[in-house]
Amino acid sequence: MQVPGRVFRALVALLLTSACLAGCSQTEEGPRAEKFVETREVMGTLATITVIAKDGKQAVDPIEAAFEALERVNGLMSTYRADSEISMLNLAGREERVAVSAETHEVITRAVSGTALSEGAFDVTVGPVIGLWRQAAEDDQVPGAEEIEAALAQVGAARIGLDPAGHEVWFTADGMHIDLGGIAKGHGIDQAVAALREAGIDAGLVEVGGDLRCFGEIPRALIGQAATLPVRTLRRKSSGPIGEGSEADAPESFFPGLRRTDAQPAADGRPWPLGLQSPFNEDLLGKISVPEGAVATSGHYRRYSTIGGRQYSHIIDPRTGAPVDNPASVTVIAPDAITADLLATAVTVLGAERGLALVDSLPGVEAAIVEGSAEEPILHTSDGFPSIEALKGK
Repeated sequence: MQVPGRVFRALVALLLTSACLAGCSQTEEGPRAEKFVETREVMGTLATITVIAKDGKQAVDPIEAAFEALERVNGLMSTYRADSEISMLNLAGREERVAVSAETHEVITRAVSGTALSEGAFDVTVGPVIGLWRQAAEDDQVPGAEEIEAALAQVGAARIGLDPAGHEVWFTADGMHIDLGGIAKGHGIDQAVAALREAGIDAGLVEVGGDLRCFGEIPRALIGQAATLPVRTLRRKSSGPIGEGSEADAPESFFPGLRRTDAQPAADGRPWPLGLQSPFNEDLLGKISVPEGAVATSGHYRRYSTIGGRQYSHIIDPRTGAPVDNPASVTVIAPDAITADLLATAVTVLGAERGLALVDSLPGVEAAIVEGSAEEPILHTSDGFPSIEALKGK
């Protein structure tokens, strides 16, 4: 479908504190629930974890486990850490096979598969071309065709060697290196969600740098309730006997970064409400409901370089070495965050027609694509993309 006029930015905003979406009248009967929210800096951005729980004692340990999962993924896959597996692979991968963890090997394998699936539109080896354009911005000089061709000679996920038996990875071309920035965040979100579920949380949401995954349902009475109250609960249970710091006599503790709502009726569960913004301003133009799954964003509306007075997107087509100026933004909904993260980039590079064709070929995947300009924006959506509802008062 194609809809001109006011359209929607792929950046997805949570609408869990919006009064216009608040639930209806509350009752004192039945079980009660609270919404617990904590935000920390992880992976070079802000990560927010939201859980629905009966009290702070039930929420504290799962939230901590989810943040630990994000930190673990960052420690394995960040190119900004010299001791990460990806950094060590990039140093030695041309000279020898490098053994990595099963987790890192699986994410690299997913990335290589994503390159084949997208016909080269997504490629974790595109770093040399990105570096070329970054240097061009510093020099204020557009790179020439020969420079781009030389950088492209170092790009190509098909030239990554993979040995699943020994979890080994290597490069078959000089100058190659891997940057999992376009997929590791999604993997981290998936791992954090798994940690929450394993710890007994039935409903929650993990958001990292604008991408997110939600599961379970939020009680209607908690929609529109801001988590502002400090959390006070028992410390973690120790292994000592009663009288030596065990849970039975442990004093209550405050958790400075964790906030909660007042307890509300736990019944009448609803899908998680998410808002969509225009890629050309900060207005929230509508909302969608996502009962289960991941939502990821790609777009150049905030990140770009200026060369010779012209703006160039930070998103590079790995096949041509050129910046991708249109579409302005892409939102992808998928069963898991690693898939949504990968496809958001791929669809941006492919463009509306080919991108939607790819999305329509994949089960459980939907997309909304914004093209055009502030004066003439155009929205394309896949057939199964959730209906976009106007906000009350708009």
